[in-house]
Amino acid sequence: MTVAKTSEGPLERLFLNWLLAAHRTETQVAEEIPRWIDQIGTGPLKQVLLICLDRTGEQIGRLREIFEIIGEEIKDGPPAAIGAVLAEGQGAIEDVADDTTRETAILAVARTVAAHEIARYRALVTWSKELGRENCTALLEQSLAEEVSADELLRKAAEERQNRSA
Repeated sequence: MTVAKTSEGPLERLFLNWLLAAHRTETQVAEEIPRWIDQIGTGPLKQVLLICLDRTGEQIGRLREIFEIIGEEIKDGPPAAIGAVLAEGQGAIEDVADDTTRETAILAVARTVAAHEIARYRALVTWSKELGRENCTALLEQSLAEEVSADELLRKAAEERQNRSA
């Protein structure tokens, strides 16, 4: 991963590189969620995924805003680590024939993605504060709150699915 300008210190470089990785992650997730939506029927999970898709678009917008604020370009780099999770999840989703198990697999992948993004945004919020980038911190905190909320919505959808099959 590389950034457009020479950064001042190691924490700044780390912050910028993780911002780039967050942008790549959100972009990959935004491409994957519609595939999940197409593979399930109507119900709570579909509604949650539509909410997640909308929020992912907003998070991409906030990350772009952060790059503008700090005067850096969004550069291409290696695929985000989440790509392996998405690929593994797609394999699991394709391997199941029944709708209930497919929903279970999609929920598992979506919650894994949310956990990854929560961890990344928590680190970015901490580093943003350390670097005195208050203008970025508020944007990152908003994305973090959305990811925590998404994980809770996915948890509830999993419980509803479990209750339906019990």
